[in-house]
Amino acid sequence: MKTIKQSYLFLSAALIISVSSLNAQGSFVSDYHKSHAGQIAFNKQASLDTKTAKDFVTEFDSKDDITAHVFMKTTIQSYDIYNLSDPDKLFKNVERKFFTKYFIDDVEQKVSGTGDALNGKWEGTTAFAIRVLSKSGNVSHNDFRNKILKLKGGKYKIRLEMWGGNGRDNSTKEAIAKGEFTLEKIEYVEPSIGKYSSLKAAMVNADIEQQALKIANDHAAKEGLGSKYSKPKIAHDDWEIIKNEYTGAIMCRTISVVLYETRPESKCRATYFRFKQDYTGGGKYSNKLLFNGIGVSDRVDCD
Repeated sequence: MKTIKQSYLFLSAALIISVSSLNAQGSFVSDYHKSHAGQIAFNKQASLDTKTAKDFVTEFDSKDDITAHVFMKTTIQSYDIYNLSDPDKLFKNVERKFFTKYFIDDVEQKVSGTGDALNGKWEGTTAFAIRVLSKSGNVSHNDFRNKILKLKGGKYKIRLEMWGGNGRDNSTKEAIAKGEFTLEKIEYVEPSIGKYSSLKAAMVNADIEQQALKIANDHAAKEGLGSKYSKPKIAHDDWEIIKNEYTGAIMCRTISVVLYETRPESKCRATYFRFKQDYTGGGKYSNKLLFNGIGVSDRVDCD
């Protein structure tokens, strides 16, 4: 009986294929595979050299590297594939294609590019591994990783289903393997730069500060942001002169003012606004301050 032994291969830069002690007629890679055929098991290793249940876990957090080990009941090309537009039309999975379905709390996710194929060498494949999540390396499907990154903090049930076919116009009638795990999504907590009072004004001008404060709060009200601004501090010790790119003529001057921002969700920030005064000629500028954009916003300790 011919046996194919290969080390780890990478197909399409992200998909990890492992064929460890794989029989060309379609055998099991381990006793665990034999007793868990038709299932997907998970661990933090990109290896099929796993022999027992202790090598797999069902609890992860979003900082873990997570690998899905797909243990099929037979070879990938042995599964019957049906035409999705003509369910009675049956043919073998001669192209050795498969696709992945991802679920978060039992809701299927729209994930693009989940179809993959094994080339002709791997006609005996009964098990392979794909990288679901990774802190730094490639994953099999970036679209799913991006959905995980957008989740709020908390626990989620993640389910993967592997199907035969291409998923577009043909498919197996049921998943050829499936499995699930619990994911603790660790929510990113933005660090605080400290107390707002630690920020020192670069210069003091009561008129500019009060105009800036009114403009910022009017802007927040108009945009329905719910933010409130106070404690203006001028961030620059001088104005920046803005000239016409082509003629060199003075257009206006700008300056940044940082304001203490409180938000409805009880978060506090130091938010930088940019303001301008139009040039009126003869070396003079308008006294009226105008909104010219919002810049960096840093989290600060609430007073």
